[in-house]
Amino acid sequence: MVYHLSKTHVKINNSIDGFNDLIRWLQKLHIDISEAMIVMEHTGLYSYCFENFLHQHRIVFCKISALEIKKSIGLVRGKTDRLDAARIAEYGYEKKDRLIVDKPLSNDLKRLQVLHSTYQRLVRHRAALINALKEYKYIGIAEKDLIIQAQRQLIKNFDKQIKKLKSEIEMVINKQPALK
Repeated sequence: MVYHLSKTHVKINNSIDGFNDLIRWLQKLHIDISEAMIVMEHTGLYSYCFENFLHQHRIVFCKISALEIKKSIGLVRGKTDRLDAARIAEYGYEKKDRLIVDKPLSNDLKRLQVLHSTYQRLVRHRAALINALKEYKYIGIAEKDLIIQAQRQLIKNFDKQIKKLKSEIEMVINKQPALK
């Protein structure tokens, strides 16, 4: 994390202890957390616990796509966590009047996010297995070979789990008319 105006930097762990380190760091800098805004890259589920922590402590934050940040700064050299943090802080400071604060999500919407993320992950893995199967056939591995049979069984299992996830996603959506 970088505090833009003072150019100071702190690295925190993605854990409750790390999040509490952030609070202590902000206090050390005499920053009122009710006036702070955390600007961060959108990282999917990786930031899930951090976002919940920020909401619980009423710390405002907004997530920006890495591509949006990259486009805003143009071609630059160097890539380290510290440099990335500084660039994100600068982006946030420049765009502070236009940033949209992330609001807490309902439990159903949180569940939907995790279900969808899992669904997408399984679909990607299934596609990789199908591609591997084509490659195995291309190099001449017989249909009855254990390699092909193992791939087919995994694909069947993925199909089954993907179907279950899709059903659960639909159930969560149907439970809340606003999500439809």
